[in-house]
Amino acid sequence: MAFIRYRKIGNNEYAYSVQAYWDSTLKKSRQKTTYLGIVVDKDKGIYKNPRKDSRGKELILDFGDTFIIDQTLKKSPLYQVIRYSFGNFANEILALSYYKLCSPGAMSHAYNFYKGNYINQVFPDLRIKSQRISEILKTIGAENVMREFFTQYIKTVTDKENGLIIDSTALPNHINTPFSMWSHTDNNIEMSIKFLFVTTKEFGHPLYFRYLPGSIPDVSLVTNTLQELKFFGVKSSFALLDAGFYSSENITKLNEADLAFLTRLPSSRKIFKQLITEVAPTIEKAQNATKYNNRILFVKHQEKLRLTICISTLTSF
Repeated sequence: MAFIRYRKIGNNEYAYSVQAYWDSTLKKSRQKTTYLGIVVDKDKGIYKNPRKDSRGKELILDFGDTFIIDQTLKKSPLYQVIRYSFGNFANEILALSYYKLCSPGAMSHAYNFYKGNYINQVFPDLRIKSQRISEILKTIGAENVMREFFTQYIKTVTDKENGLIIDSTALPNHINTPFSMWSHTDNNIEMSIKFLFVTTKEFGHPLYFRYLPGSIPDVSLVTNTLQELKFFGVKSSFALLDAGFYSSENITKLNEADLAFLTRLPSSRKIFKQLITEVAPTIEKAQNATKYNNRILFVKHQEKLRLTICISTLTSF
């Protein structure tokens, strides 16, 4: 069992870690005392230890991993968003992010990673020991900080010309929660949670996600999702949708919003069977042929229900 003991000497208060242990030779309980340093903040457990701080820097550093991450991130708009949103904590947040990307260890080991990695050259003299990390996490978890970050992030990664990808997936889950419900997943019926997410089309920047009861069908999610994206200031002129979102009502809503879209027409739809019957016999003609990578793609457009529908077949050559 360990505890902290304090001693007042002159104007300073000193902290010591006391560890009790059993001495098998003497057959009695003993204590091992470790000097922690001068007390800076007793409530937060922050101490200054000149003996530790005076040790020299590591001469050999891990280099490649964090160097690549750092150089890549600096070319991304996310780097300036972090700088702007988190202010004085930006360097610590970046350093901790690099650590978590490179190591599966707990946050309590971040400082050891930092000492032996190139990251301490990018962000010198950081305080990222356990007490400081707790303070950082508490600060960035504040609602006003999160709002500021996401406001700046959305402004940076979206614009009117950038398209959206909207998709959902069922996550099998047997935990007893209100969101676990029976639904179809990969041709099976099992308990699951619905996970909906939206990313930018060009670079795949995440924009929005939420979890829902597994029994909610995809077709019912499009309208609310688009309204929420608009509320958050996400601008787009194009959406790429999973086939599960197709319905006459959703198509009408997308047209009313003046939002171009691309989706796969489900084979279970009546309009799908009609189009196959009408177009399939004549689609493989020279005037419908176009090259797609190392294949010939036969394409024919049909206008139905204010939709431009593409029916195609692939032929290797």
